[in-house]
Amino acid sequence: MKRERANMSLKRGDSVEVSSEEEGFTGAWFPATILRKIGNVFLVEFRDLMTDDEKSKLKEKVKAHLIRPEPEALNRQWFFLNEEVDVYDQDGWWRGFVDGILPQNKYVVYFKQTLEKLEYDITQLRLHQDWIDGKWVKNSENMGIKEPNPKCPLLSAGDVENIPSKSVKRSNKTNEKRSEVKVSESSGAHNWKLETLLTDLREVLHINNEEHANELRCITSGQYK
Repeated sequence: MKRERANMSLKRGDSVEVSSEEEGFTGAWFPATILRKIGNVFLVEFRDLMTDDEKSKLKEKVKAHLIRPEPEALNRQWFFLNEEVDVYDQDGWWRGFVDGILPQNKYVVYFKQTLEKLEYDITQLRLHQDWIDGKWVKNSENMGIKEPNPKCPLLSAGDVENIPSKSVKRSNKTNEKRSEVKVSESSGAHNWKLETLLTDLREVLHINNEEHANELRCITSGQYK
């Protein structure tokens, strides 16, 4: 009832997300726009769902408890293993868990309802949030997950044991290079040797100049132990 009351303030033109009680769609949320309010029901037009003839966007009357505001975009540049996320696929957002971290901003997501594991680009993922008592609650707040430092987003040595085998080799090599750079820097190594190590580090991480500079700041500041 609280969700229903909170949703009654929604008005024409608002961007929302709509759920369904139909089998096979439970838990998914589909972007839509409110066209008008009819008592305790809203007429909405879906953003990407089309009519059967594919000639126009689908319009439906939706009960208040099956609708929620569109969540504020949370700009995430990475996700944790086992973190709860929403994946945009088949015209809607589907709830899942990060099951694998792959190179080039790719993630494997596990879906409990279908027992599937599928690969997605980071642009298709967002942090899962719940609409509770008229406000958005991040899953990290419910589970006590500590969000990463945005200045040093790459994985630390302590995280490696939790990552699937495809990513472990790359992470181990990354941390080895970080250690070599730090030792060479602290021992006053010649510039040519240090430059070689820094170049190797950049090749291992597959990063651009700005990201490379940020990585060096993290190493020299002691944020990687």
